[in-house]
Amino acid sequence: HNPNVELIEYDLENAAALLDEAGWVVDEDDGWRYKTIGAPEGEKVRFHFTMNLPQSFVDARRMIDIYRDDLRRIGVSFDTLIEENAAREQRMRNHELTAHVDTYQVFADPDVWRNYFHTDSIKNGRNYDGYSNSRVDELFDRSRLELDRERRTEMLQELQRLIQEDQPALFLWNYSTTWAFSQRIRGVELSPAGVVRFGPGARRWWVEKAR
Repeated sequence: HNPNVELIEYDLENAAALLDEAGWVVDEDDGWRYKTIGAPEGEKVRFHFTMNLPQSFVDARRMIDIYRDDLRRIGVSFDTLIEENAAREQRMRNHELTAHVDTYQVFADPDVWRNYFHTDSIKNGRNYDGYSNSRVDELFDRSRLELDRERRTEMLQELQRLIQEDQPALFLWNYSTTWAFSQRIRGVELSPAGVVRFGPGARRWWVEKAR
């Protein structure tokens, strides 16, 4: 984790100003934003899109309701499409979604993030949004070969800074999960990633037979 990475302030007024600058102007008649696209006459296009959600991610639906209301205040609208996870996964791998909501989970080693942010993962991984940055690729590749923990930490912290600056995904919130274990379970160990997402993890749990 890079403690010096600055968060982006959630500022609707600044967002509206950036949209104005990009040519997406509020129509006084209906309050929505439009932009004339194409030449010579052009087509007046409304800023409207579809937000895709996984069926299993209930928290996303609560967040989207808040997000929709905020965007309405600055003249932007979207529809919501909730899909079954397996069908949705294939569409994401084919890069067929305009916008989607998902979670990035914390893993025991940051190298796992290569699958989401390395150029090679656009076709063969989970880089669904097609993000590509040659310096990010280089740092992922070099960090796999670096055995010195301090030097590797520097590489990974630079990785985090670059990804935050590029915003291939809009990182909206963090939350933790609470776990409870029966006193009969043995072998439970924790990692920086928590209870799961590392090996051997749950494969080492066992329960003592009742006598």
